[in-house]
Amino acid sequence: ENTGMTLPQALKFYKNLGIGEVYIFDTNRDGVYTGCNLDIAPIVRKFKKDFPILIGGGFSNFKEIELLKKIYSGVVISSYFHYNKNWSFKKKYE
Repeated sequence: ENTGMTLPQALKFYKNLGIGEVYIFDTNRDGVYTGCNLDIAPIVRKFKKDFPILIGGGFSNFKEIELLKKIYSGVVISSYFHYNKNWSFKKKYE
């Protein structure tokens, strides 16, 4: 449901509330493996010191993690594992 707030407005609101962690989930990228949203990185960087920020939706590969961990506190990965998109990971740990 749309709150009517922009991302910077929402993050400032959460900061003022004293929220302990924020999870940003891009529903347009969910399950399509096109990569997590990097367009919002400049906004996220402004609030990263205020609380941990997690990103989810669209994870594409493990190389992406190196870039994402410079911006976000964590990456939420689900369908990538659930639907066996992780063949190289699986072979490495079987």
